[in-house]
Amino acid sequence: MEVKFWQLVLMVILTVLAVGSLLWVVMRQPFREIGRSIERDAESSLAAFLIFIPARLFWSVLLITALPVAVASLLIFDNWWWVTIASCGYFSCLPWLRSYLFRRRRQRVEKQLPNALQLLANSLQAGLSLTPAIELASQQLASPLKTEFWLLVQRQRTGDSLAMALNDFYRRAPSPIVRFFTFSLATGNKYGGQQVQMLERMARAIQQQQYAKERMLSLSAQARLQGKIMFVLPIGLFFAIGAVQEQSKTILLSTKNGQLLLLLAGCLMMIGLLLTRRIMGRFNDDS
Repeated sequence: MEVKFWQLVLMVILTVLAVGSLLWVVMRQPFREIGRSIERDAESSLAAFLIFIPARLFWSVLLITALPVAVASLLIFDNWWWVTIASCGYFSCLPWLRSYLFRRRRQRVEKQLPNALQLLANSLQAGLSLTPAIELASQQLASPLKTEFWLLVQRQRTGDSLAMALNDFYRRAPSPIVRFFTFSLATGNKYGGQQVQMLERMARAIQQQQYAKERMLSLSAQARLQGKIMFVLPIGLFFAIGAVQEQSKTILLSTKNGQLLLLLAGCLMMIGLLLTRRIMGRFNDDS
């Protein structure tokens, strides 16, 4: 399909006008509070991944990256409906991607905590105080817990208390395990006590909890796999029918009614997938 130059120019102009209109609406007085709230939420979400950039720069990059998606959709389908659907799908996938990355990072922190606790216990038993023990443990751990422990040390060197640094750690990785760790460490540092025994018991408790969670995941693996197969099966059936009956596939892709049917089928498949995940439960997510 040949795309004329004026079509690309028109699309760029429309994109610029849309972005300008959006900025004008946001900058108006009734919407300024909404804009500030969105900016704070975006910056806090980025800070959860230790990415400290202004929210306006993030939204600018987001809009710039959305333009190639719209252009590619126009070149492939030659239909403005698909351009709109692709752009909406691009933006709607961002919260899901953020949630997935956030959950993945938190799970990695939880898996690293037992070894980190054992390192802290060994260092304290050898005669080190808590801050040097955290610094020594950060040199032997992998990311992301290595970065978190390094931030704990740096925050204390700049004058912040350990409790404040641990609270920020919990906000970046909110889970019951991390909360248990931060509360125990802050309480032990404030009131003293048998920190070595406490850390060792905590490490064993977290390991047992992780073993129970993995056991539950293994028992429900077959049912969860069936749910994923039922989601992928209609897509494979669509391509199989298209290979046997090319006319049916052409009608679905080229006509408006066919495209609406595909969109409806995709929405129903997503609803079925979400219901399956809800029924089966998500044992790897404590929050």
